[in-house]
Amino acid sequence: MESNSQIIPICGIIPAYMPDKKLTELVQEVLQLDFLEQIVIVDDASGKEFKNIFLELAQLPGVTVLHHAVNQGTGGATKTALNHILYEYPNVVGAVTFDADGQHLSKDVKNVVEAFNFNQENLVLGVRNFHDGKIKIPLRSKLGNRITEMLFAVLTGIRLKDTQTGLRCYNRAMMQKCLTIIRNRYEFQLEALLCCAAESDIVQVSIETIYEDNNRRSHFNPLLDSIKIYFVFFRFTAASLISSLTDYIIFSIMLLCGCSILWSLGIARITSVSLNFVLARNKVFKSNGNIFKQIVKYMLLALFLVTTSYFAITVLKTKLSWSPFFSKFIVETALFLCSFLVQRMFIFPKSNKIKYSAGSNL
Repeated sequence: MESNSQIIPICGIIPAYMPDKKLTELVQEVLQLDFLEQIVIVDDASGKEFKNIFLELAQLPGVTVLHHAVNQGTGGATKTALNHILYEYPNVVGAVTFDADGQHLSKDVKNVVEAFNFNQENLVLGVRNFHDGKIKIPLRSKLGNRITEMLFAVLTGIRLKDTQTGLRCYNRAMMQKCLTIIRNRYEFQLEALLCCAAESDIVQVSIETIYEDNNRRSHFNPLLDSIKIYFVFFRFTAASLISSLTDYIIFSIMLLCGCSILWSLGIARITSVSLNFVLARNKVFKSNGNIFKQIVKYMLLALFLVTTSYFAITVLKTKLSWSPFFSKFIVETALFLCSFLVQRMFIFPKSNKIKYSAGSNL
């Protein structure tokens, strides 16, 4: 990639928890390349035994070290640095975050920043290659990233190569957006992707895939932190589940009042479909497309779903003697994913695109 003739002011951010001497070496390498306005390192309550490392870092020109009295996780440390930069450096147009555990090389950080120079309105990610058979990647990392990659693609329509990368470059508006995220630990990374992807395109830059000593230096807990990360997805679909619950409650009440299955389904669906449309358009997919076209498409989908649901529940009741309450639950669960995918792809399609930096081999 050719260097931009005009380097824009960008700060670096490194959340650090119990780092070793390699962090100092990485920072010195980045400083020598001279492409960052300032590097802000956040000591996330590492402890007294790591005091000398942070003192040494603080003495380097172009480095600011901030300290947490209580550990707040990578998200909390990142937000502390973002807030500091936004307040202290009004001329800075973006910030690049990278890890303190040796997974990111100085050249890769520079490549991501250079890509941002040409794509300042977009989120830029440094992505690893988890499909390279020549690199020994821990199973926990490969499996965790693959699952998150599939879930992210299903729920957002965006296919990323590396959803857990800590090497990212945010513009100033995204930095402000990230400060509104409640989550502080590893799930912050995924929620930041969701927030930024809703309003911008994503540029992917290929970086080195590094896993030293089976990635034992990483503070990522493969079980606990993965559960926290995936929980973001469940919150992301909560609006759709609210309308489904509303539909089920109204259906049950109407049925208990002596109404037929058809009438119960109809009243329940008319009530819940309006709620679902508003939530889906404004909260889930954040669409600003033509509302009249979306209403027509949505009503056609609702008609299809209620028709399918009616016949399926009727068949299960008459042929298998299933309770209509249980049948309703089974049928609606099966139709939920179908409904979500149709809404995401055809009713509220995402206009954002995935881009690759010049020279990327992704």
